[in-house]
Amino acid sequence: SNSILDAVIIGAGWAGLGAAQSLKQHGIDNVLVVEARNYVGGRSITSHHFGPDNPVDLGSSWIHGVHRNPIQELVKRYDVPFAHAEGEWKDTAAWYDGEPITSGKRREMKKLRKGFMKYMRRRQKNNEPDTSLESVVEDYCRAKEMEPGSDEDHALRWMLDAEIVQEYAAELNDLSLKYWDIDDELSGDDSYLASSRERRRLFVGCGKLRS
Repeated sequence: SNSILDAVIIGAGWAGLGAAQSLKQHGIDNVLVVEARNYVGGRSITSHHFGPDNPVDLGSSWIHGVHRNPIQELVKRYDVPFAHAEGEWKDTAAWYDGEPITSGKRREMKKLRKGFMKYMRRRQKNNEPDTSLESVVEDYCRAKEMEPGSDEDHALRWMLDAEIVQEYAAELNDLSLKYWDIDDELSGDDSYLASSRERRRLFVGCGKLRS
């Protein structure tokens, strides 16, 4: 149409609908949110690919850091069911080479992680050209004389995959040594939410939607 709008927001995920809501709260309600898919919520969707009895949430199930977190405040405001994941997960099961990880092996892996993180932080502070985290890992392994494919190499990369690759949704080759962790974190425990249908109730009333 030929309508004149104050703003057009591309995408009806958390960021897009959050922007629309913020504009509305500031008195700007002549806003159009454009979404290519046939639902709102972005990654807040449950897949039933494996059948109705095996739902798989594809994203936005967790809130990391509940203290003064605006998402946690929305969850409470709209009565979306959630539960706290308090403290350390002492019952977490970890396996290595087909066997449960022993306490001794866990200590070795923590020591390995600590050594790499110390090396990486030192490289971050050095006045050197930026490079990828993958290059830093390779340099560290060479400095420690770790053979590719060795137990130590496997353990280090397993930890980095769990802590960095999955957290930032990018491979080590695509992450910058200098800038990969410049984001801020909110304090407090984590919480996890109910089904995507409940999560998407957070988006009601955020503005017009055109698919």
